[in-house]
Amino acid sequence: MWVKEGDIMTLECSVSDTKISDGPRHMYLCKDGTGILMSMLLKENDTSFKVDNITTKDSGKYSCVYSHKKMLPREVNATGEDSVFIHVYGPHTVHPALISGEKSLISEGATLQLECQITHGELPEELFLYLCKNGVGRLVEPVMNSTHAIFRIGCITRHDSGNYSCVLAEEQTPMKVQGEGANLFYISVSSEDSKAGDEPRTPCSGNVFRILCSIAVLIVAVVVLSSGRICQQKDVCEEKEEA
Repeated sequence: MWVKEGDIMTLECSVSDTKISDGPRHMYLCKDGTGILMSMLLKENDTSFKVDNITTKDSGKYSCVYSHKKMLPREVNATGEDSVFIHVYGPHTVHPALISGEKSLISEGATLQLECQITHGELPEELFLYLCKNGVGRLVEPVMNSTHAIFRIGCITRHDSGNYSCVLAEEQTPMKVQGEGANLFYISVSSEDSKAGDEPRTPCSGNVFRILCSIAVLIVAVVVLSSGRICQQKDVCEEKEEA
């Protein structure tokens, strides 16, 4: 569950394995296994807790427990049957995400494809997935949906080798995003395609080859046309001299 910094977080707790006639009970909201709030249940079986003006420090795993004995919240160390992980995000926060790829060794000139995925809930509208190389965001436009994004980098070179990871942050220039994701995926770009001494053929080198061929054809065409004009001018001059 994602909550924006400064908002009010409301969590509901309920008791399902006891009867109303069992007497007063005390419900505790726990964060990471430690009680933080308490509410008394009289005849009802459920209650809700509100946390105002939350900050990034309120991120954590929340659950509910109850007791017939009244204790201070800080004295309660337990985790309920069900729990929810709360992510609090703000304008300057970076959250780790998962990264995966098909292969880590890629030939120079190929297309690199990496997938980033969040682990809890759907992606809020204010947050975006960023691809980072060595802890710094890269200017790559992803194909995104509610839970993951696919990044493609075409015509990679050996300079693209490094540790890649994914992070979540509010919309900003990718180069300003700094941080590392939940895991790292190392990419090694090699200039050797298959056999030693063979000249690697890649989509990028093929494009360059076709461009060079096109330029060569244009040059030949210009030379031929120029030669034709020169010959025409020479024939005209010879006709004038004979006349």
